[in-house]
Amino acid sequence: MADEITPEQATELADKFIRRYLEKAAELHLKPYVGLIGESLRRSLSLVSQAAKADKETAAEILRSVVVLNHAYLEDFLRNIALWLLPAASEETLNEVPLSGSRHAEKFWLGKLAKHRGKTVDDFLANQ
Repeated sequence: MADEITPEQATELADKFIRRYLEKAAELHLKPYVGLIGESLRRSLSLVSQAAKADKETAAEILRSVVVLNHAYLEDFLRNIALWLLPAASEETLNEVPLSGSRHAEKFWLGKLAKHRGKTVDDFLANQ
């Protein structure tokens, strides 16, 4: 039949779809983070310069705060990347994601999905 495609063509189409999705996600989601990364770097450098002027104990507290702040920035960034990529994830990857409210991925009864009624699969994945 003329409308059928080969597995190779299906793979090629899937690759194109994922590539387009990632390009669009990068434009929509990663590009704005460039400004935030610059801002966080400026804040960190400002705090470090203030630590250099402070007494030893205060300097240690300022530097510890810089580490905590950068950890928070990194965690937020990585969590958002995961959320942006989740809709395009493979079945194997999705099998590793726990249901909302669970700590670990596990098999579950269909009834566990009852609290997610009215959501599309995309809505559900976006809120994981």
